[in-house]
Amino acid sequence: MAKFCASCGKELNDNASFCPGCGTKAEGPPPEQQQYAPPPPPPEPQQYAPPPQQQQYAPPPPPPGQQQYAPPPQGGYGPPPAQPVYDDSFMGKIKKFLFNTKDETAYIHPQDIADNKTISGLAYIPILFFLPLVTAQNSKYGRFHANQGLLLLILVAILAIIGNIISFATLGIFWRAYFVMYIIWAVIYIIDIGLIILGFYNAFTGKARELPLIGRFRIFK
Repeated sequence: MAKFCASCGKELNDNASFCPGCGTKAEGPPPEQQQYAPPPPPPEPQQYAPPPQQQQYAPPPPPPGQQQYAPPPQGGYGPPPAQPVYDDSFMGKIKKFLFNTKDETAYIHPQDIADNKTISGLAYIPILFFLPLVTAQNSKYGRFHANQGLLLLILVAILAIIGNIISFATLGIFWRAYFVMYIIWAVIYIIDIGLIILGFYNAFTGKARELPLIGRFRIFK
């Protein structure tokens, strides 16, 4: 192995211990310069997956009494109620007058009826006819009985006006005929209370049946 002078770099004999020129101790060949590998390329930026789409939440269901019900299918939700058979007696004619009115129960969603029976029944207290319109705005059953309750309130007011007119007219003609006034008011009270009870019965039993005489008119549709 060749030797070199550490000071002057002169090549020396293999057996030389010192450089003859400068007297520096001979050494082995200068170490080769370290070959450095080029630095690795920078890592490619990490590709991130796009964030998942936000989950679409369904809107919460509306509160009771404000639910949207599907329109009735053709022919209604159920078979039309069977028409009762009334006899020709006096009581049979009265029952036919009271109960043989138009029935729209088959055209109202059964869940609508179940949800709004109570509030619809309260509509027959004359001054509370508006309750179904406020608390069950989307209820067809509630609107039906609110309409019947308003018609009942109008009838009560008309009968009260008529009763007062007849009472004052009767007393003006013959003041001792006060018993006639009692009869008139008794008839008016019987009509009013009878229609209120009939309205309660229809609403609380889940029937959308019109009241006699006045029930066919529509104010709320």
